[in-house]
Amino acid sequence: MNTSVWRKYLAWSVAGIAVWWLVYRSLASIAAWFTYSLLGMAHGSHLAAAVEFFVVVIAIVSGWMIGRLRLEKYVEDWVYQTQTGNPVCPNKSQALIYTDK
Repeated sequence: MNTSVWRKYLAWSVAGIAVWWLVYRSLASIAAWFTYSLLGMAHGSHLAAAVEFFVVVIAIVSGWMIGRLRLEKYVEDWVYQTQTGNPVCPNKSQALIYTDK
């Protein structure tokens, strides 16, 4: 292989590892938010700790299975076309307050 192909593979590999690291790093905080804020469980209870653990495990195993089974091809087109931002209120002076969301 020539050096330009290797550089392309290296760049994509580094980018993939960086994205994986960012997602993996935020799993614990997402699991904590899900367990304590969304479900409203009490901090320090054994059930809450178990739920938080299983949320992380389910996320890791699901991501692994999607990649292993090559299920990315079944993702709907609209998922890739999703844009971030607030298209409902593009003007910051008209932004929704928390209760309106």
